[in-house]
Amino acid sequence: MRRSAPFILLLMLATAFSGLAATDPAPPTLLGAGTETGGWVALAYPDTRPPIPGSDSPRPPIEQLYFLPTDTPPGALYRAMSLPETPDAMAASGSRVVLLYRPTTLHPKQGTPGWMVRALTVFDQPDPLPPIFDPPGRLEVLPALLTNGDVIGFTGVPGGGVAALIRPIADATGEPIGGNHQLRAMVGGQWRAVSLPATIPATAQCRLFPSSDGVLMLIPDQDDPSRPALWRGVFPRVIDRSDSEIKPDWRRERISLDDIDGPSAPLIVVTGDYLLSATRDDAGAVRLTLHLPDSATQLATLEGVPDDFALTRVGDTAALVYLSDDPLPQIMTAVVHTSTGEILHQGPHVKVAPLTNDDLRFLGFVLALALMTAMVFVLRPQAAARAEVNLPPGTALASPERRLVAGLIDFTIPLLVVVQVWGVGVVDVLLAPITAQRADEFWPFAVTSIAFFGHTTLSEWLFAGRTPGKAIARVRVVSIIGERLTLWQSVCRNTIKLVCPPLLILIFVDPRRRHPGDVIAGAVVVTKAAGSQPPGDGDGDDRDDRGDGDDGPGRTNEAPVSDG
Repeated sequence: MRRSAPFILLLMLATAFSGLAATDPAPPTLLGAGTETGGWVALAYPDTRPPIPGSDSPRPPIEQLYFLPTDTPPGALYRAMSLPETPDAMAASGSRVVLLYRPTTLHPKQGTPGWMVRALTVFDQPDPLPPIFDPPGRLEVLPALLTNGDVIGFTGVPGGGVAALIRPIADATGEPIGGNHQLRAMVGGQWRAVSLPATIPATAQCRLFPSSDGVLMLIPDQDDPSRPALWRGVFPRVIDRSDSEIKPDWRRERISLDDIDGPSAPLIVVTGDYLLSATRDDAGAVRLTLHLPDSATQLATLEGVPDDFALTRVGDTAALVYLSDDPLPQIMTAVVHTSTGEILHQGPHVKVAPLTNDDLRFLGFVLALALMTAMVFVLRPQAAARAEVNLPPGTALASPERRLVAGLIDFTIPLLVVVQVWGVGVVDVLLAPITAQRADEFWPFAVTSIAFFGHTTLSEWLFAGRTPGKAIARVRVVSIIGERLTLWQSVCRNTIKLVCPPLLILIFVDPRRRHPGDVIAGAVVVTKAAGSQPPGDGDGDDRDDRGDGDDGPGRTNEAPVSDG
């Protein structure tokens, strides 16, 4: 069996991988929370890879936590970590996000259901370094929230703490068990009771929000229970560790809430402690409305947003995060300035890279300059070009056409994989060096080029000068003394190809059909000579290449090849 069979199989697998059909995605689960320092989104989206071998059931959803910083382009986000499961509630306080998980067991000592509380803190770094998340790769364990009730509100409070609004559970008839609503806050590492502005009926619909000096609550108006009333609870500046109860200074706030669609409409608090709502208009678009003391102002209208989305504050902006309806789920972001209503971004999320596009271009220029310096002063290509070339027995110089076919096949393999993984078009990848405006648009091309360099370099070194493309085109690269390439030779010739692709055109005019990479590395690309049956060269491949046809004006090794 020919040695080229594994390479052909590799090419077939890569092509098949690029055409895999995505499975039907399950509805995503999104939660959002944010502050003046940034926003957080917990996202559970479907894993579209084929089922695990031996199982017909789809893979479980992928749970991820993302951070939206304020000092990056609008719509940008960082993946903070993978989550073991989707949280039931999420709150942001300062530079920390706190996740709340529904209890599954009773507290071992007190016999009360304990809501699990976990946290993650973000630390900024100087540009262009990405932020640091602590603890790395896991969540910090905080004291559990012990309650028999149901948490219906969860928000951040000043000082890095959180508050939870608890509704008493109901029996089979719907009657509440356990009294009225309760408010608790975790300040200073321990949970404490918080007094409420009024007695709240057990069946009332309530909402809890953060504020700059405490919390905000939407509760039914005592005079007209059908209308909500907004209360601000100002926390004491100093809370003693011995205090078992926090007593905020509660004040009723004026606010216009006429345009809110029901008690469960998405609401967040933005700059100035104003409420921002997201509702649907008659055309199905999302309408963002800023609720002021005396009026409600429409900020922006966003089209194409699905039913399931997360709304979060990101500094002076509001961000909607959702998944596209494409076969491959893609994270989309829409960012609106909460003061002007300007839509700063709507579309696929901006992938933030440690290096900007200008940084990559400058780095490429420095590498090219270093390479040219090495070529002229260290490797001395003039002397290498005059070196005598001895081809292996029964071989001839490979035609430029064969080499072109081999190179196209070798480049297509990583290109198909990158197109599948990134979900971008082939043309977009190929034109990225010219059209890319951001670093994230350049990365697919960069990864394709690096993968092309890696697999061709290793293949030429390990498989007697053959890559998948060369095996199919029936050519191989050898040293000018007829031996297998060393790793250094393979690295050298492929580095020139990667950094200076236009130089490859020289194979059409060079008498030995070599480009500068071949010259510097002391290599030459050969094929089986027409009508010859050479002895085995140790790999047994050329013996199966009979009748390969005429390679045109290729020279055999009856005499050393020179420029005379």
